[in-house]
Amino acid sequence: MRITTIREALSLNDGTQLEAVAGTVTNVYQRYDGTTKFGPWSFQSIVLDEGGCAITAKLKNRGVVTEADLLGRRVVISGVYGKKGLAGVKVELDEYEGKTSKILLIGHQALIESADVALSRPDPQPELSPTRAPAPAAAPQRHAEAPAADGMTDAQRVLAARKAGLAVASAEELKAAEEAKRRAMAAAAAPAPGLPAPVIASTPEGLARRLEQLIRLRVMTLNAAAGLALTAEQSGITVTPEHLQAIDSWIAIELARGGYANGISTEGERPSFEDFRKVY
Repeated sequence: MRITTIREALSLNDGTQLEAVAGTVTNVYQRYDGTTKFGPWSFQSIVLDEGGCAITAKLKNRGVVTEADLLGRRVVISGVYGKKGLAGVKVELDEYEGKTSKILLIGHQALIESADVALSRPDPQPELSPTRAPAPAAAPQRHAEAPAADGMTDAQRVLAARKAGLAVASAEELKAAEEAKRRAMAAAAAPAPGLPAPVIASTPEGLARRLEQLIRLRVMTLNAAAGLALTAEQSGITVTPEHLQAIDSWIAIELARGGYANGISTEGERPSFEDFRKVY
């Protein structure tokens, strides 16, 4: 992760996305929020200083921060990598009372951290974005880490996860996320008590029928996820492709866990992607 200096950020073009920026918080301004026909909004500004070079960072659609949270602390604000690339920390030209100045726009995706402790997290209302609980405060470790079985240190694995779009701040959080994923996959493989067991296809005809059931189930879950996305966007909440995929996977896991695909009829035409096409 490359940390851009404040002096360098002030020299960059409008719209430039940064992996990270660091500085000491010297001022925390009042937070403003409200609701429009497009949904709730909020912004709050802080000032970052590094060696006498200062820049305003505008926190957009995030939870409130106080002087007790940030004032006088050195923080690192970092963006995240998603399917659409780097996002969360951007250089922007800001106009106020007839004056134009260069600021940092801090989006809902960004992480604001001091050592391993998250000081500011995304506001869950304006965006359907994943959030995480702050890690317990601890002094930064100075010793070298031993590589894990995959040949990567904990720090390298956390950085790789963040570049993949997973909001984790420490190795402990990454392990917890991986364990939750493992449990979800195990739960999906076993039907809930009292519901039909998975169908075992032992003939070509049985396999073809089972595949058709799974295809129809997938069409249904994609339509259901798209329907939820349409409802959210009508309320002014942005649903990204990553969010849609997460919703679809959640619905599919719940249905597969219950064995509901076993009851899907393979007669007649397949359901269409009617709702899904409205979104994408």
